[in-house]
Amino acid sequence: LERVFPRGTTFVPIAPSESADDFDVVITTAGQPVATSTTTVELREVFDGDELLRQVERLRYSPRVRTLGSSPASVLTSTLADWGFFSLPEGTGYPQALDIMLTSLEESGRLEREAAAAVREREARGTMRLDEFVAFPHVSSSTMHSILFALGVVPHLDDEPGIRAVFLMVLPHKNEFDDTVLIEAYDDIIRLASDRSLLNRLSRLHSYEQFFYFMENNFRPPEC
Repeated sequence: LERVFPRGTTFVPIAPSESADDFDVVITTAGQPVATSTTTVELREVFDGDELLRQVERLRYSPRVRTLGSSPASVLTSTLADWGFFSLPEGTGYPQALDIMLTSLEESGRLEREAAAAVREREARGTMRLDEFVAFPHVSSSTMHSILFALGVVPHLDDEPGIRAVFLMVLPHKNEFDDTVLIEAYDDIIRLASDRSLLNRLSRLHSYEQFFYFMENNFRPPEC
């Protein structure tokens, strides 16, 4: 935990029966739920430090959590989970890619039906495709209580036309999250889209793990 949280964080062991409402974040072991209104992170049965780090990083954009330290290379890395990465077949177009992602997320229970419908309705009113190669469909929904981010990539040779990456983001209403996440995500997507070589390489990734290391090795925050 000391590797994940900033220096000076105080850790207090408590029993599941004790009140945790006065803490900033509660971390529990698998199968040990705590009845509290405090933001909670549940560990897996087999401890995975990297997964814990990703879960905690996603809390950075909650208005109820103000204790976290510096960010990773990109908000795109910290808000994406392994189940949110889609390696799509060659030749997949943008409408088909978006439909595959929404349907899969809805069927898995990650995305509420109303939220998926909101994405489709907004896309029907006006495409959220930024250019020939990149799309950023995004909406806010009252059915969401945390940020959902998914990434679909379609492999292409360098000079081929067609969509390379679909960045899908569904957010709670503004009183449930810090809207700087949307601004940061848009900025990072624009930076990726402006580097055609990087974008082509991104399109040929096959897993969340590859995306994580790709971003850590190739995409650093701009110098202030």
